[in-house]
Amino acid sequence: MKHTAMKFFQHSYKRLGLLLLMGVFLIQPLACKKKENKYAPPPPPKVTVAPPKVQDVTVYLYMTGRTAAINNVDVVARVRGFLEKIYFKDGDIVKKGQLLFTIDPREYLTALHMAEADLLNAKSSLNFAKNDLDRREKAYRKKAVSELDYLRSKAEYDKAKAAVAAAEAKVEEAKLNLSYTKIHSPISGKASRHLVDVGNLVGASGPTVLTKIVSLNPIYAYFNVNERDVARYLRKVAKEYEGKSREGRLRPKRTVKVELALATEEGYPHVGKLDYVDNRVDPNTGTLQARAVFSNDDFTIVPGFFVKIRIPDRVEKNALLVPERAIGLDQVGRYLYVVGSDNKVERKDIKIGPQLGTMRVVEKGLKKDDRVIIEGILHARPGIKVQPVAPAPEEKPGNSEAKPESGKDKGQNPDQSNKTSKASKS
Repeated sequence: MKHTAMKFFQHSYKRLGLLLLMGVFLIQPLACKKKENKYAPPPPPKVTVAPPKVQDVTVYLYMTGRTAAINNVDVVARVRGFLEKIYFKDGDIVKKGQLLFTIDPREYLTALHMAEADLLNAKSSLNFAKNDLDRREKAYRKKAVSELDYLRSKAEYDKAKAAVAAAEAKVEEAKLNLSYTKIHSPISGKASRHLVDVGNLVGASGPTVLTKIVSLNPIYAYFNVNERDVARYLRKVAKEYEGKSREGRLRPKRTVKVELALATEEGYPHVGKLDYVDNRVDPNTGTLQARAVFSNDDFTIVPGFFVKIRIPDRVEKNALLVPERAIGLDQVGRYLYVVGSDNKVERKDIKIGPQLGTMRVVEKGLKKDDRVIIEGILHARPGIKVQPVAPAPEEKPGNSEAKPESGKDKGQNPDQSNKTSKASKS
């Protein structure tokens, strides 16, 4: 009986296990069906797009230079003597004709008195010779004296007359030497320190430099222009003056504006004009020296300053500008990402021009109706679809104030790399 009960339980367990196994196989398809997932692609990335800004842009040539005084004078002692007094302070602004130094004048005052005495003596001899000539001339007419006596008297008169002229010249020389004991400023400008102290002997072995004076207003700025820019300018002038006289072509009557900035100044606040151009290009540097003159009423420009120079070269009409940050660079060159009509990203290889603040001129490769990606460039790749959005009002291209910034692609701006490019609103 025990054996029968055991068989019953074993048979029941097998039936229960079979039922559980069937339940698992029936439930599994339903469970799998609930967990099934379909792939959903991510939404297109958002990028900010804007058309290029269209405006006229003035292109400049950029150079560096040095300022120089128009007049640079060494004040020297022209006569020998002891320095008696100094009438200015080191570094003073002096005016033309202002007294600067005096040399002990007693020696030259004595020489003047001696020369004046010699002149009186010569005049006395002249009067005697004149009276003697008149007397002998009357006697000669009456045949009372020989012709030889008359001619000798006339020669004595001429000699006395020459002696008076020589004595007068000696007086003038003495007056001139006496005037040299007072040394005046030959120009208006800024004086350096005095180079000789009071009490020293000056002019003993030649002219002694006492101080130096440089003029400050106006002031020169010398700079060098690249020979390619010179050649382009000459071609432009030749076209403008085609058919005119030879003289008009060689010396065109035009004023070339030149702008200057000191190393510590923003922008180019000083405006002058081209004053001189050298007659040949330096073969060692490939540059042509030029000079501009600037007003310096406040004396802020000092001779010898390093300065930045720019000259308007040309105006590009309806130039296309894009934000500098939108331009990419790789081994092929510079490029922009634009969004096509199907909202797909396209790459456009471009040629850039001068820079205007945070904007850059695009000379080739871009159209004015292109939608340029200016934000979200890292999410853009050629061929992918994107979701273009308009920029916020403060992000629209061209809203930023135009400020000169250096670039390295066009023009000559030695402000940083000496080969950078800029532009300004015309």
